[in-house]
Amino acid sequence: MKISIKSIIALAIAYIDIKLLQNEEQTGDNDKIHFTRDEIRNHLMATAVDLNKILENEGYNVSLPIKKNSLKIKKKMSKILLATPIYYKKKYCWERWKANVNKIEGSFDILLVDNSPKGSRLDVSGFQSSLKVLFMDPLPNPRETLAQSQNLILDYAKRNNYDYIFFLEQDLFPEKDVIEHLLSFGVSVVGNPYYKYSPLHDTDYLIWLDLQKMPDGSLDARVLPFVESFHQIDGTLKKVFNIGVGCCMIDIKVFDLIHKFRVEPDDENHSDTYFAQDLFISGIPFYADTSRIVKHLDTEFSLKTKQA
Repeated sequence: MKISIKSIIALAIAYIDIKLLQNEEQTGDNDKIHFTRDEIRNHLMATAVDLNKILENEGYNVSLPIKKNSLKIKKKMSKILLATPIYYKKKYCWERWKANVNKIEGSFDILLVDNSPKGSRLDVSGFQSSLKVLFMDPLPNPRETLAQSQNLILDYAKRNNYDYIFFLEQDLFPEKDVIEHLLSFGVSVVGNPYYKYSPLHDTDYLIWLDLQKMPDGSLDARVLPFVESFHQIDGTLKKVFNIGVGCCMIDIKVFDLIHKFRVEPDDENHSDTYFAQDLFISGIPFYADTSRIVKHLDTEFSLKTKQA
């Protein structure tokens, strides 16, 4: 009797169900069962297990040959846009940043928004991934220039149906598996923290903001002091108010609720602070992956002192 592929898959799942239940009865431990039936099915389809042997061992007469790798499940690949505003004053680490981006693993496109003055724009040759470059003239207020550059990125990502925007500022140097690593958490907004050099204290401090309750009951963002910020780095995934979006993976669906990056003309906060505020108001958690700290060459001085 011939057995269809669907029947073979169904019987294989039933077989695994029985074995799992037998294991539970023998050990009394149901914590060993970590997979749903759909996950088991997808695993069987993806890895093309030799189902014939499984069924024959259970006494089934299988006359339908199944070759290895003949069963495949098509999984939709996420469409990822690595994007950043770029500016000529970061030229000191530009070639090094391009080389590091070329080492990043995975399938992604690159979008750069050069907001340098005309005549000072950066050389964008040498990228290995698909590249698009947009240009805009800098505005009088640098904070507004950054926010508008980010909104050009957002508009482009929406128009071209990207699933994620991976913001990677041009002076940050993550590890080569950063895209896969951040996606593995399965959350809407997640980034790696990074240090910033403080000329006043001649040391680095961690860009990490949390919320503190004020005497009137309101909440206000607080930059963690040096020592306290270092204690946050313990290798876990943590909810945070803001660590910046310099190395940050964002699900495009987030922007169904947060429609743009913004700044307020009357204060000195940057667009990432307002983005974090809008996330908080919208009930979308911002996560920090503290298992990795991204190298930050934020000044020419840091380039000289942080060679690796």
